[in-house]
Amino acid sequence: MKTFRSTIDFACVAIPKVFGGIFLVVLNVSLMSWLGTDGFGVYALCVAALSLLSEGLFGAAIDLSVLRLAPLHLAADAGRALRIEREALRLKLQVVGSISLVMTLASVPVSQFLFHRSGDWYLIVITCAAALGSLCLSSALLHFQIRGHFLRYGILDSVQILVKFGGIAAILYYLHANQRSLDPSYLLLCFLAAPIVACSLFFFTNRNSVRTESAANLEDSRKELLTFAKWYLFTLMVTSIIGRADIFAVTLFCNIDEVGVFSAGHTIAMIPLMLGFYLSIIFSPRVMPVCRAGKFFGLLCAVQLPLFLVSLVGYAIFFWCQEFVTEDLLPETYAASSQVILILLPAALVGMMSYPLAVSFLMFIRPRFIVTVDLALLPLQLISYAIFVPRDGAVGAATVTAMFGFIRSGIAQVAVFYWARKTPQQLGIVEA
Repeated sequence: MKTFRSTIDFACVAIPKVFGGIFLVVLNVSLMSWLGTDGFGVYALCVAALSLLSEGLFGAAIDLSVLRLAPLHLAADAGRALRIEREALRLKLQVVGSISLVMTLASVPVSQFLFHRSGDWYLIVITCAAALGSLCLSSALLHFQIRGHFLRYGILDSVQILVKFGGIAAILYYLHANQRSLDPSYLLLCFLAAPIVACSLFFFTNRNSVRTESAANLEDSRKELLTFAKWYLFTLMVTSIIGRADIFAVTLFCNIDEVGVFSAGHTIAMIPLMLGFYLSIIFSPRVMPVCRAGKFFGLLCAVQLPLFLVSLVGYAIFFWCQEFVTEDLLPETYAASSQVILILLPAALVGMMSYPLAVSFLMFIRPRFIVTVDLALLPLQLISYAIFVPRDGAVGAATVTAMFGFIRSGIAQVAVFYWARKTPQQLGIVEA
């Protein structure tokens, strides 16, 4: 029965995200021809900045704190769990909103630095607004995730996916029919509209369950959140820098065309990480309760073996179909992207194995370990980018990213199997 329920939960989460991933890949492949390497590079940088603002910095740290705390309180004190979620949203908007305001005011020099031209400053403004909308959407989805309401999670996620990609499809059709050129701002406006529509639907249908709590209780929740968020924030800031260092290294050391080549290959190669992320949505809320019950090692073994087999099968499928992907799917102007895919894919498959349980476990139980490893490797990785990217461009960036991705994933797997055998007392888990 539990297996059936987990399958249904996974389907509710995965189906919209799989379609969203497919739409994103199809969109990116289409944009490669439509925008050219220059325009696609600008679009890719905006999407990277959007991800960094909404997921990669403060927002992700606060969401992890919520996942660390709220599931432990949910059964005994649902109001306390809700207060934690509400204060988390308030904190995210305050901090990321301040960063976005600064970027908006400095949009002209930021545009010059990122795009090598100052005229695209308005893209920075739209990207910042879309990031704030995405923060609200992530909190809405987190509300359902914590409570195991994965059908509602899937519906809300489907709404934002349909608005985003439906809007983009309508814009592309209109531009094609009228033979007009495509500006990246049209796409970014759809990235802004999607969370606005989805969040409006969420608040309209969940007004009673998210009603305002007293200021005193919210202040207590803020202190509880910040107890854990300070480590998550530091850790995720480092990992976010690492995760986006490749594309920004190509931006710094090469031209915008090379950014487009790297982004195209990265888009295809990182598809396996989507599967790992979808699974983490199901499993991450269970990590703390299972650890406190002393049953995490059994869950880890049950999940990692199938993921290992999926990784092997996935690489075999790509090896069989690589000619289609690298020669038929990508436009001729992106021929160099095929090398980027071949280099990045194995590391992405290994990374996929770490997402559902290993990363969540280490972030919740041993966040200092992750940041220590990342800080130790970061200087070497940045130096490697400085050596290989000017010489080899996008291929050099992919080589460095893949090499250090293997190292981090290997260390994480060894560490999680070591600590998974410890008792709740040895892990420092006490009753809430």
